[in-house]
Amino acid sequence: MTPTRVGLAVLVLGLMAVSFLAGVGFESRFSALGGPGHEVRFAQFPGDVFADESALQSLQAKDANNLTPVETFWQVLNKVRERYYEPIDDENKLAYGAAKGLMRALGDPYSRFLDPKDRMAFDRATEGQVEGIGALLAPGEIPDVDVPTVVIVKPFPGGPAYNAGILPGDWVVGVGDSPEKIDNVIGETVDEVADRIRGPHGTEVYLMVVRDRKSDPITIKVARDRVEVPVVQTQHFDNIAYAKLDSFSENSAQRLGEALSDLEKQPESALIIDLRGNSGGLLNAAQDIVSMFVSQGPVVYIKEREGNPKQLPIKSELYRGYSFPIVVLVNSTTASASEILAGALKDNKRATLVGTRTFGKGLVQTVIPLADNRTAISITTARYLTPAKTDINKTGIEPDYRVVLGRDDEIKLLREQLPPEQDKQLQAALAFLKTGTVPADLIAEPSEDPRAKALEAMQSGQP
Repeated sequence: MTPTRVGLAVLVLGLMAVSFLAGVGFESRFSALGGPGHEVRFAQFPGDVFADESALQSLQAKDANNLTPVETFWQVLNKVRERYYEPIDDENKLAYGAAKGLMRALGDPYSRFLDPKDRMAFDRATEGQVEGIGALLAPGEIPDVDVPTVVIVKPFPGGPAYNAGILPGDWVVGVGDSPEKIDNVIGETVDEVADRIRGPHGTEVYLMVVRDRKSDPITIKVARDRVEVPVVQTQHFDNIAYAKLDSFSENSAQRLGEALSDLEKQPESALIIDLRGNSGGLLNAAQDIVSMFVSQGPVVYIKEREGNPKQLPIKSELYRGYSFPIVVLVNSTTASASEILAGALKDNKRATLVGTRTFGKGLVQTVIPLADNRTAISITTARYLTPAKTDINKTGIEPDYRVVLGRDDEIKLLREQLPPEQDKQLQAALAFLKTGTVPADLIAEPSEDPRAKALEAMQSGQP
C-alpha cells in the first residue's frame, strides 16, 4: 500500500536508542555465576491480596506521616474501590498497571513488569517465534522531545512490516485499527506500544511513523501474521565461509552449530560472522556461541550491585578447535549479547572486527518469574565487562578497521537488499582475510562514523 501522508506536527528524528532482549539471563541460570541463587519475590498484587478489610481499617487510624509506601498504595486501592463511579470488575488490571508504574519509576528503560500477555509474547520471542507485524521495537527519545517514544530497529525480512514498507529507524508515533482512528503513542513504553500493535494474524493495524525531521508523518497499513525470527544464514565467498547471526534466542547456538557443521564440509580457510543489525538476546546463548571459538577464560565479567565482578565461564565441551582466521562485522545496531560475542573474540585475539562502533549496551537483565507463574519482572541486575574488563556501556566497541556505509546502503543492508559487491564492510572483511589488510580507500575517519560522532558529542557536552 502506498503510504498516506498525515498533516501532523513534524517531529525530530534523532539517534536510535535501542533496547534489547540482549543480556537477558534467567535467574535459575544466573545462579551458575556464583551469585545469589534466590529471588526477591514481590507480593502478588491481584485483588485477593488486598481483601483484608481489618488491615485496611487499621491503616485509617495510623498517623499519615508514618505510612509506608506500600500502605499508601493500599489506601489508594481502597479509595478506588470505595469511590470510583463504576464497579471495579478486574482488579488484576489495576494491579498490573501499578506494577508497571513501579518498574517505570526506576527510570531504567530495560526494567519492566511482564503481565500474562507480555510474558507470553516474551517467551515466544526468546523461542524464535513472533505473532504480529514482524519487527523489532526499541525505546528511545526524539531529541528536543522530553518524552520516551518507540523506534523500529529492524523489520524482519519477508515479514508483514517489511512487506508494508516499514524501515529501520522509523519512529512510531501513532497506532490504530483504521486510518481515521489512530492513537498518539508518544510517551508510551515499548510494551504498551507493542501491546497495541499485537493482534490475531489476518487482522490489520495502522502505524503512523516519522522518518526524518523534514517530512510529515506517514501512515502505513500492516497485516498481522505469524513470523519466525531468523537465526542464522550462511553462504560462501570462494573458500571463505560467511554466517549471519540475526538473534540470540534459545536455539541460536544449536542453529549456528548446525551451520558450522555444514561449512566444515567445505575446504574453508576463513570465517566471517556478521553481527550487524543483531540487537542481542539471551546471555546463555552468547555464552554457548563464544565457547565454540574460545577455549579458555571468561566469556564476560558480570558486576552486580555489590561485590567483585564474577566470571561467566567458557563451556569447554562446546569448543570446536577452529584455527582459521575470523572477521566479525559490527555496526551501531550490534548490541548487548552481540557485543558480548564481539568483545570476547576481540579480547582473546580470536577475531578482527570490521565496521563501525557498536551500540554500547553493557547491562544484564534477569527475568524473574513471580509467584502466580503467569507474570514476571525483567530487571537490570548487573553490568558486564568484556574479558579485558572493559566497560562498554554507552560507549560500545571500536572495531579494528572502521568502514562506514552510507545511510541508503545501511537501510538496504537491514532490509537484506544490499548486493555483496556493494557492501563495503563485507568487501573489507574479504580483503582482510585474503591479504591481511584492508584497502586504504575503504577505511573511514572517526568523523565519518555516526555512532562515534554521537558519542564524541555526548562526552563533550555538545547538543
